[in-house]
Amino acid sequence: MDWTYQPLSISGVIVTPINSAEAGHLLGRARRLDRNALGQIHDHFFPEVYHYVLYRLGDEQTSLAIASKVFFSFLEALHRRPYHIRNIQYWLIDAAGRTVEEYLRQQADLKKTPPSSRLRLPIPEPEPPQAASGDNPAPAEPGSRLFCQALQKLPPSQQHLLAVRFAQNRSLEETAVIMGKSIQQVKKLEYAGFSALQKLLQDDVLQSQAPK
Repeated sequence: MDWTYQPLSISGVIVTPINSAEAGHLLGRARRLDRNALGQIHDHFFPEVYHYVLYRLGDEQTSLAIASKVFFSFLEALHRRPYHIRNIQYWLIDAAGRTVEEYLRQQADLKKTPPSSRLRLPIPEPEPPQAASGDNPAPAEPGSRLFCQALQKLPPSQQHLLAVRFAQNRSLEETAVIMGKSIQQVKKLEYAGFSALQKLLQDDVLQSQAPK
């Protein structure tokens, strides 16, 4: 099973990686609210944040809305506490993880709320999934409804790790840096997440194939 999304892109735009020195220079300019720097940060990191969210939720419209919300939060942080942001990538991915968790809590609460009492959320609800053709269940691949439903049953720390690691097919070393953990901690968390996710997917596939 392929757990990764391919290229770091949106609408065919391929993003060229930048090194830590370039990212640090961009952050320094962004703290001064340099418009060109802010534009470069958006153009470079938005696809990365979007794919992270898409890996966890599987819905393009919702993922775009959440990624946009993360960048608004980034701008607010630059206005209020610019020197609390020490690493652009770490801050954005961490914020994306927290925003996804907030969204999932909203969705869980929404399901418990009577329809007449529901408030309109700032992030759109995902579109209902289309039925699979024939008798075949939906594929348990990243981005599929089955995959995302299983992923969301994991502890948030495991969901976050798998999305950071595999949404952009990052190395263990890159993942450890972004998450602020040691490589051994990442390996341990990844193994636990993989094992639990594989079991959930196997159970869900078997359940979907069971006679009604």
